[in-house]
Amino acid sequence: MTKRVNYEDNIFFLDLILKQIKSASKLNMDAEVFYEKIIGDINFLSGTVEKIFISLKMNTQLINRLDYLKNLQKFNGQFIQFLEDTISEELPFFHHMKGHFEEFKSIKENRLQEITEIKEIIIGSLASKEEMEQIVSEEEFKYLLSNEEGES
Repeated sequence: MTKRVNYEDNIFFLDLILKQIKSASKLNMDAEVFYEKIIGDINFLSGTVEKIFISLKMNTQLINRLDYLKNLQKFNGQFIQFLEDTISEELPFFHHMKGHFEEFKSIKENRLQEITEIKEIIIGSLASKEEMEQIVSEEEFKYLLSNEEGES
């Protein structure tokens, strides 16, 4: 049985989780209580976005693939900005998490690499789409030649 993946909803849910973490990070929460939850959510986002990207990369025949890739690219951009704000300690809660900054930098680099790959896929897909539109089918070619021969 084929498994149906709803990429749009999955990416939307990731976006909601990121927004929730961003909002929570502005609060003056007790780090001892919420520390592991926030770290877990960041790692969850990183792992899940990577799984979705791998699935999209492999599923080249998916109808709305480019749209999903663009949504994933946008999410990655927002996630990277959040990680940069975290590492630079612009968010009050994250001064407690300095021990994870190297891990966050690694996650950020992985997301940047993913954005680069997404851009390459989108450009490649658009280029091959243009090539496909410009190809003259064998029947069209025969028809064109037969019309030219008939005019001579």
